[in-house]
Amino acid sequence: HPGAKARGRRVARAQGLPAWPVRASAAALPFRDGYASFVLAMASLYHLTPQELTAALAEIRRVLPPGGVAVLHFLDGHDWRRTLAPELRPEEASEPGYRALVTCFCGRQALEEWLQAAGLEVLSLDLRTSASPAGEMRDWIATCARPVAEDG
Repeated sequence: HPGAKARGRRVARAQGLPAWPVRASAAALPFRDGYASFVLAMASLYHLTPQELTAALAEIRRVLPPGGVAVLHFLDGHDWRRTLAPELRPEEASEPGYRALVTCFCGRQALEEWLQAAGLEVLSLDLRTSASPAGEMRDWIATCARPVAEDG
């Protein structure tokens, strides 16, 4: 979106956050291993295909140092927004996923499996609900970390 990076910089600066937005593929972050002690991904991961999501979660783990924390946002499978697009099997989703409205809805079990498969430790997994004129919005907020003591 035009102007999104500049707006993100203004918001971060106004909040006194030592952060800056970047435009990059979630599946290929432009940072060295262990670079970011904190990762925030809001309103983005659910636009990825399952293949892109797997790669993005692996990248988030890669850029976190041991003990680094990520706060990630996902849509629940019972969220009303699921009705906005036709049901697609994973192999039918466009590549890259940003061409699709929303390709990834999930429940607690799938979300835990994705995060654990990426090597992230789930610290908390909260389902937040709110009402809208169109129906119930159901958002998962996952707080996870790269484990401090890792095998291998």
